[in-house]
Amino acid sequence: MADTIKKCYNFYVIRQSLVIASFVAVFTCTVVALYAFVKNPKNKVNITWGILSFFVGLLSFGWGMIIASNNLDQASFWLKITFLGGFFIPSAFLDLVYRVLLIKKRELITASYLISVAFFIVYLFGFVAYIKFDPVLGFFWWKGKFLYNFYVFHLLLSTTYGEYLLYKELLKSYGVRKNQILYLFAATLIGFSSGATVFLPAYDVPIIPFGIYPFFLYPLIVAYAMIKYRLLDVSVVIRKGLVYSLTLGLFTGVYISGIFFFGQVFRGLTGGTSWLVSLIAIIVFSVLFQPLNNYIQFRIDRVFFKEKYNYQKTLKELSQASAALADIDILLHKVSSTIVDRIKIGQCSIYCYDRANLAFRPKEAYNIKNADRN
Repeated sequence: MADTIKKCYNFYVIRQSLVIASFVAVFTCTVVALYAFVKNPKNKVNITWGILSFFVGLLSFGWGMIIASNNLDQASFWLKITFLGGFFIPSAFLDLVYRVLLIKKRELITASYLISVAFFIVYLFGFVAYIKFDPVLGFFWWKGKFLYNFYVFHLLLSTTYGEYLLYKELLKSYGVRKNQILYLFAATLIGFSSGATVFLPAYDVPIIPFGIYPFFLYPLIVAYAMIKYRLLDVSVVIRKGLVYSLTLGLFTGVYISGIFFFGQVFRGLTGGTSWLVSLIAIIVFSVLFQPLNNYIQFRIDRVFFKEKYNYQKTLKELSQASAALADIDILLHKVSSTIVDRIKIGQCSIYCYDRANLAFRPKEAYNIKNADRN
């Protein structure tokens, strides 16, 4: 009896954690995509990134809702949403790669989208996959039919070819362009590698789709490249808005996931509604939102805008020193040594205006050798 209860508890915990991971991925992906689109809606690369993110969001949301389903009808409905996203991801990804790499020939992209449409139509007639409860996983999942293999082949072929094109561009590019391609290559590789685990149960491999857990990293890596290397032609001036959006997106994902998770627990223990859980969650998130937003902005400033952060910090220190030091020679020494140390230059010289001779003369000189002796 104890073993049975422990097994049921483990199934429940795994199930809820997968649902939460899916929801977090949905919101991080959506926030990054919307922000890129809003900041540069005329750019075709940004539009394509938004389309890809929309389908990825549908896929991830479908995963979570299938796992959360309590009956076959619910799971069957959410499987349609899952495949609506899944069938179009290969085409949208290849489209994004073509846009980023400025490849003008569109015949392959058009053909890929037509294949995606055909897959979804055939699926609606019941020829691709079906849903069933998997006792090994402890939740509903799909099983593939014969035509399902062609969808997997289409996905594998499109992603492999797209990653190959990015890798080729990576080898011959340099500077900021190289970093942009590198992070896009890494992000999509992580996304497809982690997402690939969802195919294992469909082929009766008794493994939980653990790749759902790190799936949220895929849009976050793209966000890093957007801020650091201006991927998708998004300017660095988006800092504050992106910080706020990411904070709001993460909070929304965690809030909904928390309501779902603790609501289930509350109903299981009391048999009543979960309004109390919702009220507590609203209060907690209201209190924590602004501190978390400030913390994330501070950390992003330190990582992405370190030069600006050091510049502001240095000015503050020198202002305090000028108020505290009365001796001009000591003050000038403080200024020159601070500049050498913070800007990492070899030497700094300060010239002061000589009213008697009507000329500027060197008053202070500081270099790395002085620092070594000190």
